Amino acid sequence: MDEKLKSHMRSLYCMAASDDNVSPEELTKMYEIGVNKFGLSPEETNEAVLSGGTTIYIPETEEEKVEYLFHLTQIALADGSFDENEKFLIKKYALKFGIIENQVDDLIDLMVKTAGEGKDIKEQLK
Repeated sequence: MDEKLKSHMRSLYCMAASDDNVSPEELTKMYEIGVNKFGLSPEETNEAVLSGGTTIYIPETEEEKVEYLFHLTQIALADGSFDENEKFLIKKYALKFGIIENQVDDLIDLMVKTAGEGKDIKEQLK
């Protein structure tokens, strides 16, 4: 598994842990993303999350950046709540990815609404 994918999966786990409670729903969503989006087995997902020394990689395209942030949002909402720690972490990633600061809150609001409705972010951005 390449380092970028490991980084992404570790970021998803960090999101699950950001509210001090890694819920079964958050883990289920993390594995679902690993399997359905990246074709990982549960064992490969475990390996990615548990491996150390992975650098956080910045996605190259705008589409990849939004998808990455959307995955984080899906994990944050999986347990039915969305707290300030989770929003802070998404915002931190968005700024790290070069998204303009005055657009971040609107993007997060759109992603929360879209994920909460079970929709795909790509469709919402068209």
